Amino acid sequence: TAGSPGLCLIAEISGIMLEDGAAVGIPKMLAKINAHCGFPRSMITILNRKTGKIAIREACGVSDQERERGVYALGEGIIGRAVRLAWPLGPGFRSESLVNPSQ
Repeated sequence: TAGSPGLCLIAEISGIMLEDGAAVGIPKMLAKINAHCGFPRSMITILNRKTGKIAIREACGVSDQERERGVYALGEGIIGRAVRLAWPLGPGFRSESLVNPSQ
């Protein structure tokens, strides 16, 4: 397929969502992103605003045990700090930038 790798990935993800539906297709989408970007793992987390807890909703490359332990408070660890600051974690993200936001 001609075009940029990013556009090809978006087309593949769109196909997954159309074929499987959003709820069923999310694990396949995360696996496709991992393969495309060379990530060992990826996850989608949800913030419960009432409790202030952040939990893993969907994940790829994460064990069941890691997923069960994957509950964070706002400001706790990299995920908790990123959610508190409303910063996405993705390609090129450096955890040091949560400590030194000017980077």
